Amino acid sequence: TCQINSAGAFNPGSPTYGAASTLKDATGAFYGRFNEWTGALSGAGAPANVQISNNTTLDLAANGAGATAFQVGGNLTIDAGAKLSMNLSTTSTQPLTIVGNVVNAGTLELSSSIGGDLNVKGHFTNSGTFTPLNRAVGFVGTAAQTITGATAFDYLSLGNAAGLTLASNISVAKTLTFTSGRIATGANTLTITSTGSVSGANSTRYVNGNLKKPITVWGGNANQTF
Repeated sequence: TCQINSAGAFNPGSPTYGAASTLKDATGAFYGRFNEWTGALSGAGAPANVQISNNTTLDLAANGAGATAFQVGGNLTIDAGAKLSMNLSTTSTQPLTIVGNVVNAGTLELSSSIGGDLNVKGHFTNSGTFTPLNRAVGFVGTAAQTITGATAFDYLSLGNAAGLTLASNISVAKTLTFTSGRIATGANTLTITSTGSVSGANSTRYVNGNLKKPITVWGGNANQTF
């Protein structure tokens, strides 16, 4: 574990992380990401796993990194009371990609700028606060993925032929986009809100289970397509 405590930083230079290592931000206050996590895909500054802890608020795009695409090579864990934001001192215009799982018990806030999306290749577990800010969450793994914890998405996309399973109810307020794979709801429900829609669905890409859509019958279009 490489733990950043209050007043800690790597300057100059960046550490090189082992495959099973964890970068832990535990300053206990606001912290602007620095040389410990540069956006590199490998080598120095490219963490394997990342944990935000000890009531820390991590400003991902700090220190001029608004146009940098960041990646976590393993799992991203946000502990209760902690926060990772792509929308503080500078808004991200490039995505954050999580190669492993997302486990959010604190606050995960995406960017308010176009491009500042979240790509997930593992499972997504949310028991905290998720703030999408009109950005997309893309499920782009190659093995089957799962969403656990009731979550309200703005834009959600599935590009995984192995599919996505819901272990909880979720909602989509903007667009649910299919490029490959099916969403299996089980006993849960995927709700498209009154401002939402579905794109890209066909005979091999669809919601397999409970899909809920509003029908506006007073002063609007009373038709919906399932």
